[in-house]
Amino acid sequence: MHRFVSYAPAHRVRPPFRATVFTVLLTLVAVLALSAPRAARAAADTDEWSFALTPYVWLPTINAKLNFPYGGSGGDGGGIHLPGFIQSEIGPNQYLTKLNFALMLNGVARRGPWSVNGDFVGVWASGLGGTVRGFTPAGGGQVQIPVGAGVDHGTDLKLTAELWTVTGGYELVRNDRFSLDALAGIRYAHLKATMDWHLSADLVLPDQTLAVSRSGTITAGRDPLDAIVGGRGRYAIDDHWSIPYQADIGAGDTKLDWEVFTGVSYAFSWGDVSLLYRHLAIEEDKGKVFTHLSLGGPVLGATFRF
Repeated sequence: MHRFVSYAPAHRVRPPFRATVFTVLLTLVAVLALSAPRAARAAADTDEWSFALTPYVWLPTINAKLNFPYGGSGGDGGGIHLPGFIQSEIGPNQYLTKLNFALMLNGVARRGPWSVNGDFVGVWASGLGGTVRGFTPAGGGQVQIPVGAGVDHGTDLKLTAELWTVTGGYELVRNDRFSLDALAGIRYAHLKATMDWHLSADLVLPDQTLAVSRSGTITAGRDPLDAIVGGRGRYAIDDHWSIPYQADIGAGDTKLDWEVFTGVSYAFSWGDVSLLYRHLAIEEDKGKVFTHLSLGGPVLGATFRF
């Protein structure tokens, strides 16, 4: 006989909608651009190509809300369990101590007012220590079987996050102090999570139908492609110090995809060294694997210009 884990309806809270934040940020950027002298809105005065390459280290805190498809016929969970979704959470988690491998690289090619930017972030981390929150039967609507405190006896998650962003830019403003490029492009994400869970008992319905075994392993992934728009630029404090910034927002396969970064940069003859704060978040509908994923933390990078 299965040990019984209590069942009760639970209300899902919709992930916070953050588009307002970026509406404000992009509005402020637009105000700065419109307030610049008209004569300053000139394109770059050369038709020669210039390039910049930036390897960097990003040390974000990871937060995620996950839905793992479970049970039904075939696939993870086997065919003897009630089909549905296991809800789990990661974080907040400093992935540096859990990191298996990371690769981060940004490149820019510019000619006249036009530019092309490519950015890659690859994070492969394990031992993230998540939590099983509950189980929702397939077609169960708002009904959820919760996992109470003390029931989860150890859940471990592995995360793969590979993010490719490609944008084209056009220079709207350039003067001695301030620059602004309009951006449009795409962001593709390869997201994969594996969960090992250990509960104090099987998770069952009041009629003793088995929902989730007390332990197991499950893997799920998602590969969304979004269109994004935004702006990036730089404010020069003096000949060496400046404040770079970027904000973008998008949607497509996801409900909402947004990013912002800013900080300080110091210029040398060969390029720049920058210390920034970057935050990137992906919000999806409740039925998707990655209902919420956010990465936020400091960035240290060196830009080589040639």
